[in-house]
Order: sequence, then C-alpha cells, then structure tokens
Amino acid sequence: MSSGRLESLPYLSLEPVLRRGHGSVYAALDRGRIDAAVLAGVLAGVVDRSSGLVFALDCSQWPRPDAPTSPDRTLNYDAGKDVGGGSGVVTPGWWFQWLAATGTSGSSWASPVAVARIAVGENHNVVAVGQIEALLKQVAADRDPDGGDDGGGLVPIVCADGDYSPVYLGGRLTGERVQIVVRLRKDAVVMADPPPREPGTIGRPRVHGPKMKLSDRRSWRDPDEYLAVPAEPGRAAVSVSVWHGMHPRASESAALREPGYRPGYSRP
Repeated sequence: MSSGRLESLPYLSLEPVLRRGHGSVYAALDRGRIDAAVLAGVLAGVVDRSSGLVFALDCSQWPRPDAPTSPDRTLNYDAGKDVGGGSGVVTPGWWFQWLAATGTSGSSWASPVAVARIAVGENHNVVAVGQIEALLKQVAADRDPDGGDDGGGLVPIVCADGDYSPVYLGGRLTGERVQIVVRLRKDAVVMADPPPREPGTIGRPRVHGPKMKLSDRRSWRDPDEYLAVPAEPGRAAVSVSVWHGMHPRASESAALREPGYRPGYSRP
C-alpha cells in the first residue's frame, strides 16, 4: 500500500493490492449499508462513564446552496455565518441532530453517540425523543448491576439548546431515568400557576398567574432558592436562582401536540 494519503476511496483502485476499477468502488459504496443500531451501541459503549453521563443535544447543518438536485434540502439557520449585527443566515442544505457525550471534565472534546438527519416535515424535538430513548436503553444495558465505578448508578443528563421545547421533552420523557436541561431563550416568558379560584367566582378560570419576562428584571419576583458557588483556581464563580411553580407556554406546533393538548398552557 502507498504511504501517502488517499484523498478518497476511489483512489484505492490505483493501489496494486486492489485489482478493481473505479466503478467497483462506487458500486460498493452504493450497495453498502450501515447497521445504525449496532453503530449506536458501539458509540455509546465507549462513553467514559467516569467523567459523568452528561450529553449535549444540538443541530448543525451541512450547507448545500449550490446543489438544487440534492434530495430533501431544507432551509436551515446557520449561526456561524455572520452577516452583521450578530445574526446568521438561512441557507438550503441538510440538517443533522447530534447527541454527544461531554462529561463534566471541562474538556472541549465530545464523543458522538448518535446523529440523525432531520428530514422535510420532521420536528427536531420529536427526533430528539427517539435519540434519547435509544440512549437510555443502551445505558441501561451497559449498567453495572452493582452500581460500580463505571457510572452504573448515575442518572444521565441531557442538555439541549434554547431551540428545543422543555415542555415537550419533559412531557414525553416523564418517568424515564434521565434529567433534561434546556436553555431558555433570553427573551423567553415564563408564568406562575394561577392563584386559587375564589368561591362564587364565575367565568373561565385563569390559566396563568403572573408572568416573568427573562429580559426584564423588573418582572422578576424574589427567587425561591439561591445558590452561590465562589470562584476556585481554574473555575469561575457561579450563581443560581430558582423559581418554583413556573411554566413556559406550550408550543403551537402541531407536531408537538399531545393528547389532551390545551393551547397556551402546559406544564413541563
């Protein structure tokens, strides 16, 4: 075999050990299949459980603006292409959703566990539930029955960006052995539960209580809990404010509506 770098698989046909032409290599690629379930099991099996079962969920796109014949292209937001003012652009291409193990070590390296292409008409929240459920089955299958040092006793944590619905993910994964953390958008609005209905009151019961707009601190009430972690060498200080009994508005997307859906109200 050549000691140089092969630019692509068809270059293998130029090596003496491979006595086939370019056409046979392309035919093998066209007929080849990957067992996605087996591959997902292999990827999940190499996750370093000693660094914590923490996973990140997010989408990235493969731009295909100059390929109008590519099947099932969708219009996707590309935050990496700044057009001024801190805004990205929307370009046609393919949209892929990644589930990767990040752990708690603080390293910038992430180990991919699953990837799924978001096809035309699909909702990434719905696809995410399938990916997380498959991950939980694999984690359960690999769990040490004695809860040993391999992380068998840990509960997986899945962290999602602000484009995901905490109401939908939390509702669909209720009862599962997993914790879901979703970043709220800076312009998000969350609402308290309505106050108790006074006796003799007529009319439609209130659906929401006072609302809190995250971008307007004047609308914030005092937190129910507060935690401050001081800075340490190599680590910044962290403060956490907690409000109980708050809920966001439910998504109006038809793909995320569950049986018993009520417009404008849902609990995570």
